[in-house]
Amino acid sequence: MNMTLSEAGEEEEDETFEDKINRIIESRKLLANASYFAFTATPKNKTLEIFGIPYQVGDEVKHRPFHGYTMKQAIQEGFILDVLKYYTPVASYYRLAKTVEGDPKFDVKKTRK
Repeated sequence: MNMTLSEAGEEEEDETFEDKINRIIESRKLLANASYFAFTATPKNKTLEIFGIPYQVGDEVKHRPFHGYTMKQAIQEGFILDVLKYYTPVASYYRLAKTVEGDPKFDVKKTRK
């Protein structure tokens, strides 16, 4: 129905299959009152069996992902946040806090924050 009502849903005469897919995607309208989330994770065996590429190991058939999308790549592209960006190990924090108490160069509150 969205395709019929939208101008982006009109078909062209010399349209390729990819053009048709792009036209369908562009004609979809997102709901204004909905939130959209994406999650990345390591696929389960059942997911790999359905969507993965089968390969032979001896007389056993295993499956591997058809595409790899690393966490590093997702962080670089801004799809997920880097939870370790501001991570400070407890031992480092303790050494820093101990050093700051006796050193007048550092502001204790800012350093602990």
